Amino acid sequence: MKLVFLDFESYWSAEYSLSKLTPAAYVMDPRWELQSLSICMGRKGAALTAIGLAEIQALVATIDFSDAMVVAHNNEGFDAYVAAWRLGIRPKMWGCTMAMARPIFGRTVGLGLGKLVKHFNIGVKDNTVLIQTKGRYLRDFTEQEIRDMRTYNSDDTLQCREVFYRILPYYDSEELFQIDLLIRMRVEPAFVADLPLLREAAAAERVRKHKALLQLAELIGVEGQGEDTTWGAVNDEVAQDLLDEEVAEEVRSELASTTRFAKLLESLGVEVPMKKSNRCAWT
Repeated sequence: MKLVFLDFESYWSAEYSLSKLTPAAYVMDPRWELQSLSICMGRKGAALTAIGLAEIQALVATIDFSDAMVVAHNNEGFDAYVAAWRLGIRPKMWGCTMAMARPIFGRTVGLGLGKLVKHFNIGVKDNTVLIQTKGRYLRDFTEQEIRDMRTYNSDDTLQCREVFYRILPYYDSEELFQIDLLIRMRVEPAFVADLPLLREAAAAERVRKHKALLQLAELIGVEGQGEDTTWGAVNDEVAQDLLDEEVAEEVRSELASTTRFAKLLESLGVEVPMKKSNRCAWT
């Protein structure tokens, strides 16, 4: 299985960023723009960087991800969402250097790529280029800023690769599988529902709520005519739900009265506490 390291850069602003939105909401927001992607493969070799959606799609098309482990820093909280939901990438395995660093360096070094890069003495992460892109789409970039973005994105990917290999000795295949599973559950969710069981449970809950409502209505004196008349038959689901809501509204109205609610509690054997008055009667 080959290793593919990648890093995405995208449009962001003060109001629209991962600090304001969940990864899913951020990546699928109408304001979204994928600005650059940098990829490097294996232990050595330069990174390939694409700017703009057309270049990015062309670069992705050159790689067979079916037998690849895709690694990024914060893959679990950003890059995997972009890869899977925006570009349709489905690798054999997902990896994340931030997830790998969390149990080892979370409380000492920190989890940011810059802190890990400094800790391992493998370079310096300079966020100046990223800060300059705040609130700006690609159409707003100068030619120099586009060149700077290529360098910045490439450096991030290469640094992620180095961090991966520095932390890898701490891990075995089973632990890496757990990270893959976490990411896969987030970006490739798959549920198999037992529909007959769910329908049975829903029907049983409808009957339970219906009967409980009738009992409560009877306790507080809301008039009704039994299960199969005014309040709807248990087997008539639509009619029952509508009529139950009418009864529930009457019950809520009755219970809104402090006096009636207190009487209901007393009828059930509950001692109702009384609020003490600050006024005293002197004789």
